[in-house]
Amino acid sequence: MYRIRVRRDDFEVEAEGPEREFVEKTVKSYLEGQPAPASKSDKGHRRERHEGGDGGSDEHAKPGNALAKIAAKFNVDGESVGEVYEADGDSIKLIIAASKLEQEKRAATKQIALLVAAGRQAADIDPGWTESRVIREICDDYGKLDSGNFAKSVRDQGDVFSYDGSGQSLKVKVNRAGFERAGETVKQLTGGVAKK
Repeated sequence: MYRIRVRRDDFEVEAEGPEREFVEKTVKSYLEGQPAPASKSDKGHRRERHEGGDGGSDEHAKPGNALAKIAAKFNVDGESVGEVYEADGDSIKLIIAASKLEQEKRAATKQIALLVAAGRQAADIDPGWTESRVIREICDDYGKLDSGNFAKSVRDQGDVFSYDGSGQSLKVKVNRAGFERAGETVKQLTGGVAKK
């Protein structure tokens, strides 16, 4: 029996099987974010474990796989998440069509603020807090920035955000209700479904 255990950040993968090649390919696939290869033997298996966090795990989540982390945190299927976000190196990018967002700028700003902050925090890009300037830039990119009311639109979401700072240094932290609403928003925008 051959066994390998590798830990990267707060993820750990362990593969065990009678064939060394299968075990090595399984670990390599995991680390590269690809599906594990099929074993020639029924006895080989793969186990993945996420340590820490809030217990929201996705058995297909890989270290560095931002979209899988978002899908797990939002409790939404990965395909729907892929219609809203794109992995962009060490970051994520909002890619949903502007036409799918609310037409009124204030409502669209609220959607964008939630999607950006929740996505970045779920993917561990922002450790805890997302700067409002990041949200502002994306609102502007989508043509949804109402500069005179931007801060008020973001601050009006106290049911999904905690706040730190003010003005240009405002930061938001998504709470549990915020992640749930972000998942509902992704499903609404894409017609997606909750994970089983």
